[in-house]
Amino acid sequence: MNDPHPLPPPLLHHWDWQAQAECRGMDPAIFFPSTEAPPTGRTAPTGPAKAVCQRCPVVAACLDHALQAREPYGVWGGRTEAERAELLGLESLRYPALRSRPPRRSAAGRREAWRAAMISRRTDDGPGRHG
Repeated sequence: MNDPHPLPPPLLHHWDWQAQAECRGMDPAIFFPSTEAPPTGRTAPTGPAKAVCQRCPVVAACLDHALQAREPYGVWGGRTEAERAELLGLESLRYPALRSRPPRRSAAGRREAWRAAMISRRTDDGPGRHG
């Protein structure tokens, strides 16, 4: 299967920014908060990760990588999953659908739309043609 967003090739100059990253060697849990739902009205704590990113010399390269690879989890380049999805014009990086896409109808909604179209076609054809 072809990946529409391939990672950079395994050449050192594509990845050497990671050696200079402020987060190198830190606990990954800081950048990948629990996926469990936080209490109502609260979001996962990303402040500590963003604080590290603010002082990172390669934050731009990190963000570029995350956007190119469409990293679906964690804080990369000082941005959360939702913030990166927003930059890419997506609803979600985990389930990437373009924002401009209309909401999908349920099966019942599609049936109802089909019935309405059929009724409309019958009345557009004029009386007496279908009956």
